[in-house]
Amino acid sequence: MNTRNTAMLMCILCISLPAAGQCPLADRVPAESIGYIGWAGRSLTFDGSMVGQLIGEPALASMLGALREATVKGLGDTALRKEGAEHIWDIATIAWQHPIAIAVLPPVEAGTPMPNPVMIVDLGEDRESFAEHLDGMLAAFEAEVEEVLVGPLTCKMVQTGGPPLVFGYVENLLVVAMDPELILQVSKPAEEESL
Repeated sequence: MNTRNTAMLMCILCISLPAAGQCPLADRVPAESIGYIGWAGRSLTFDGSMVGQLIGEPALASMLGALREATVKGLGDTALRKEGAEHIWDIATIAWQHPIAIAVLPPVEAGTPMPNPVMIVDLGEDRESFAEHLDGMLAAFEAEVEEVLVGPLTCKMVQTGGPPLVFGYVENLLVVAMDPELILQVSKPAEEESL
């Protein structure tokens, strides 16, 4: 992504956040976080903004349809990869409309330079649909997935080229982290401490 596109994305996020009146999902972000960014999700305020009105334009919907087609063709050289690409698009389409928080915590092991990120998405009523697309994507790309217990929660661990990713659902929240303990922390909203 070039610098201009990155700057435009940051401006959109900065304009959209104050409309929510609070920091999205701040009560779920672990208190020891050293960095946090949140997206309030799609709302009436967002839809009424210039960016929201632009997104509602039929010409943009047509362009996004063409982009989806090109993405699927570009990512999919087999039927399974095309199906995986379709799932990725559906996951993104659902997720951007909901509150999202991404936080960075200190490294798990002292002395390591690896940050410890956590992502939280409040999927609301779209949790089931999102979970189906996520499972479909993992199956289509033949990801190595195993179920793990994190406290009382049954989560899934996905092997990647680097550290494994663990994700689980806490009510209607999707929590993705490299450190499974963060999923437990997110499952207990902060009562007094907030960012």
